[in-house]
Amino acid sequence: MDPRQDKLEEQFAQLERGIDEHLEDMFGQRLALHPSRMPRGRGSNPINDGLFSATIIFSMGYGTQYGRGYIVNIGVSTLDYVDPELKDQIMNEAFHFVSAHCTDYLPDRSIKVVRDQGMIKLIGDFSLR
Repeated sequence: MDPRQDKLEEQFAQLERGIDEHLEDMFGQRLALHPSRMPRGRGSNPINDGLFSATIIFSMGYGTQYGRGYIVNIGVSTLDYVDPELKDQIMNEAFHFVSAHCTDYLPDRSIKVVRDQGMIKLIGDFSLR
C-alpha cells in the first residue's frame, strides 16, 4: 500500500479511538456490556473492547445527498434494549465530537462533517499527499 494511504488510514484509526473513548466516557455506564465482550481497555484495540466500536469506512455514496465520503459507524455491544432517544443522543454526541475534532486528527485537509441520510459522513479532500 502507498505510504500516504497508510498515513490516512492511521489518522482514521486515531479518530476512531478518539470517538470510542469519548462515547465510553459519556455513555459507558448506561448500558450493560455484552457478555462476550471484554471490558474497556482490556483489548488490543478499542474497537474490540468496551461498549462502543467506532469505525470509519469509505462509501461511494450512490443515492445520497453528499455522494462519496467516509461513513462513521458506531456499534453498541450490549444485549440491553437501546431506546431510540438514547441512540439519538449517542449519534449526536459522536457527530459533535467528530465535528469539533476532525481537524485535530486530519490536519491540513478541507473536510466537512455532515449528516447524510442519518449517517455521519466525512466529505472533502482525501487526496493522498
